Amino acid sequence: MNISKTIIKTKELCQKLGISRMTLWRLRHENAFPVPVKIGRGKNIGWWEDEIRAWQEGRVRVLICRQKQ
Repeated sequence: MNISKTIIKTKELCQKLGISRMTLWRLRHENAFPVPVKIGRGKNIGWWEDEIRAWQEGRVRVLICRQKQ
């Protein structure tokens, strides 16, 4: 199993998921998104790529289950 230790920054993450920063903020504050990690000493944050991938796979499973109902 190849586990990625790559951090994805906010701008790249929003582009990758096709969502706005506001939607990302909303998901974070609804506790419906992986917790970000701090990058350096400033205010920069990012997300572990493998955690984002797992979150995406979970979302797909939920959508498939809803369609079957």
